[in-house]
Amino acid sequence: MNVHEKPTSEEERLEILTLIRDQTRELWGTTRVTCASCKRKVPVRFMYQCFFCGLWFCKRCAAVHFGTDQELAAVRQERDELLKMTEQLDEHPEGYDGPCHCRLCLSYATDDEARGC
Repeated sequence: MNVHEKPTSEEERLEILTLIRDQTRELWGTTRVTCASCKRKVPVRFMYQCFFCGLWFCKRCAAVHFGTDQELAAVRQERDELLKMTEQLDEHPEGYDGPCHCRLCLSYATDDEARGC
């Protein structure tokens, strides 16, 4: 069975479900992880791992590390405004390293990338 592909039979599907159940039991066991920020030991099921740096944080410290909903919304709004600005350009802005929808960048993109998929 290849876990990276969709199951092709009911037997494979049940194997996957069994594997998920076993992993969940292991994960939700008594394993505790030390928060990278406050150093409290917290059950892993209540921890959050940063996708970028790989560190684990408790709920309270995760809010500080990842930012509040308002901060994230402000970052998203700024990103959307920058993308909208780049749509009006023929070339990639000099010194700009962020996402870009200028005509030059879109000419290199695949159809899915151009649609934002």
